[in-house]
Amino acid sequence: MTTTMHTRRSAPAEELTVGSERIAFKLTSEQTGGELAALHVRFPPGGGPPHLHRHDPFELYRVRSGELTIEDALAAVGERQTDPAPARGAAYLTITRFCGDPDQLPDDYREHSSAMSAVGRDHGLIMHAGAKTDSGFLIVNLWPSRWASEAAARDPRRLSVLEQAEISPDQIRREHHEVAHYVVVR
Repeated sequence: MTTTMHTRRSAPAEELTVGSERIAFKLTSEQTGGELAALHVRFPPGGGPPHLHRHDPFELYRVRSGELTIEDALAAVGERQTDPAPARGAAYLTITRFCGDPDQLPDDYREHSSAMSAVGRDHGLIMHAGAKTDSGFLIVNLWPSRWASEAAARDPRRLSVLEQAEISPDQIRREHHEVAHYVVVR
């Protein structure tokens, strides 16, 4: 499918300030028939949007100076962020199987649950479930993105819990899946 857009700029870009950001609208969705919007955003050092948010279908960033961290993925000057921030509804599923004593592993899980819950909370965990299995313990996590999952996996608090519980890498089997859609029912 090919889309042809004809745009014309009749006036200088509108600029506004939101929090600490200065935003100039280069192209608006009205100018492009709803196909896209192009913004030039200036953040002060340490600045950024007031909260994590998403836009359908995705956002693409180009860093012109300095560096920008987006969901724990660092983009620096000259680098291209080729994986856009995921759209609403997209997510990343991790399934982790811990092989070992099926009676001891649930105890270790409960002992360290507050530390691991903090890791999940700090990296945007959407859903978590843990269950005893015949051969050990199973954990299923739903993350907002692959980057959030990977950042949580590298979190020093998580690594410390694995060390304290004496869980070696050969006891861990992981699966990772892009999620097309999920529903949270309350």
